[in-house]
Amino acid sequence: KRSSPSPGGGGGGGGGEDRLTIIYSHGNAEDIGLNLPFVDALSYVADCDVLSYEYVGYSLSRLDGDDPSESGCVRSIDAAWRYLVVDRKIPARNIVLFGRSIGTGPTVDLASRSEVEGLRRSDDDDYDCANAVSPLNARGVLLQSPIESGARAVFGNAISVVGYPLDIFRNYTKIGRISSPVAIVHGTDDEVVPWGNGRALHSKCRRPYAPLWIEGRGHNDMPEGDVLEYAGNFVEMLREGGPDGPYKLDGDI
Repeated sequence: KRSSPSPGGGGGGGGGEDRLTIIYSHGNAEDIGLNLPFVDALSYVADCDVLSYEYVGYSLSRLDGDDPSESGCVRSIDAAWRYLVVDRKIPARNIVLFGRSIGTGPTVDLASRSEVEGLRRSDDDDYDCANAVSPLNARGVLLQSPIESGARAVFGNAISVVGYPLDIFRNYTKIGRISSPVAIVHGTDDEVVPWGNGRALHSKCRRPYAPLWIEGRGHNDMPEGDVLEYAGNFVEMLREGGPDGPYKLDGDI
């Protein structure tokens, strides 16, 4: 878990009970070591704590020699969530979920669920309530270059229908269940996860934040400064609105 001071030593987020924490889920062919510079910059710009975790089967994260899998990614983000809400006693309303590329799979899956498997209950009756631990009550969700699903990102909609039982990270079936504000940033020239994935998911959001479509950029050349500024603006909007809003969204549905 990494934290950086806000510009000028203080700022909008501040500390204490209302400080926000971001769970960052990285993309494919990456690990948390490669992402540390971005995590530090994200913490600084958004004036938040950031928890970056590793997927089972990636890098040095091995459980009984498991290979990378959808279930492994979901188990990993569930563990990150349990750590924050149980061990750190950070309520769901103070957590923002941020996923990039394949990391949007576990991010959307978590944000669309009311419960997390294996969540230990707290001895503190005042803290131990559904609102405090349910991912549906996360403050917000940020998706960078998101996939509609594994198959749709690579082959398009037709293959995902024919091969539905084998498709993974079916975000298009889950994103409509997310009750938190959702922000999406995507490059218009993305050839790995085509821009249409981001636009389709945005259209299904219940509470969409104004998206950022970055002209002429692909999957791996997204300008970091623009992404960080967008993330910072989204988090500041969430912070100003408080746990219950109202928020300045693209239009509630």
